[in-house]
This record gives sequence, C-alpha cells and structure tokens, in this order.
Amino acid sequence: MRRATLYSASLLMVCSMAALSLAEETLLEKARQAIEDGKYLEAKSLLKDQGKNQDAAYLLGLTYLFLSEEPLAQEVFRKISDDPLKVAQLEDLAYFEAGSRWIKTPGKRHIGMHYLNRSVQRNANRKESASRLLYENGEKAIPENRWLAHQILGRALEFNASL
Repeated sequence: MRRATLYSASLLMVCSMAALSLAEETLLEKARQAIEDGKYLEAKSLLKDQGKNQDAAYLLGLTYLFLSEEPLAQEVFRKISDDPLKVAQLEDLAYFEAGSRWIKTPGKRHIGMHYLNRSVQRNANRKESASRLLYENGEKAIPENRWLAHQILGRALEFNASL
C-alpha cells in the first residue's frame, strides 16, 4: 500500500511538472505570437512574471527592445546568466532580431539602424547581413526621409563597402 502511494505521488509530481512545462510552452507561444503581431504590451504582461525561465526572459528582453526600453532589456539579459559571453550572445541576437524588424518599418528605421549597430558591435560576423538589411531598407527610405536614408545607406557601406 505504501509503495502504491509513493508511486502515485511521484507519478502525480511528474504529471504536474509536465503540465507546468506544457503551460509554460503555451505561454511562450502566446508571447511569441503577440510579439510577431506587434502586440508588445501584451507580450510584456505575459512574460513579466516568469521568473527563471530563460526563454521567457529572452522574449521579455526582446519585447523591451521593441518597446524602446533598452535599459530594461539589458537588465533582463544580464539576469539570465552570470556568464558575460552568454549575455553578449543573447544581446546580439535580440538586437539583431529587433533591428531587422524596425529597419523595415517606416517611422522606426532609425531605431532599427541603432539596434543593428549594437548587434554588429557585439558580433562583427553580423556585418554582412546587417549591411544587406541596411542597404535594402535605406533605398526604401529615400521617399520618406532623404537624410535618414543617407545615414542608413552610409552605415551599410561602412559595414560592407562592396555593396
């Protein structure tokens, strides 16, 4: 009888851990979808109380970047790991992802350029892909804002003079 109770308790514990994991995954998927749809405040509210979950923390940092709350994003990334190299990799990835979206968005291209710059500062291997994004979107920015288009195209050529 005692073994059956112990077995039932451990089975219940494993099932509840799986359910928690499933609940976390569902929450992360909802947050990812909210970010994809541009509902950054919704994503922030979903992710804010996720504690030590590294995936949720990364998405929260990314959400802060999309909300132009850069200091909060950096704080979240630093809480994910004590390893400065891992923090730099997470920041690089998030800055590149946010920059890639904002550089394509009229009215937000200046933020996209800033974030792509930050990504390249952390990871020089991003220069080529960042330069392509900057160049393509710099050309699209000409009718909107010639000065900004000039800045974006100039930065693209700084990263890759062969464009």
